[in-house]
Amino acid sequence: MKQAKFPMWFTIQYFVDSVNPMDQKIKGHRFSAANEAAVVQKFRENRWSPDNISFLEVNGVAITPDRRDKFFQWLFEITEKVREENEAREEADKESKENDHRGGYQPE
Repeated sequence: MKQAKFPMWFTIQYFVDSVNPMDQKIKGHRFSAANEAAVVQKFRENRWSPDNISFLEVNGVAITPDRRDKFFQWLFEITEKVREENEAREEADKESKENDHRGGYQPE
């Protein structure tokens, strides 16, 4: 997945962990994401991993097991990109606050 176009719709069926393998259930989830950060956040919140996903569909196209490696490579890449953007934003915010304190009102 090179340049993704948003919004994207995801349909995921995943195994829910259970003590007894015979009690293991499959749950489904459908969501849309407006941007890369939203995709990363949703996968983090739900702790979905390649091992517990039984079905994956993106924008109505099923991602077959042989193509999932490519999908998860894309997910890894955007996760890194989002992390770097967040770190840069936090650094810029920190510098902005430091500059505000230096040049702002100073009580006597």
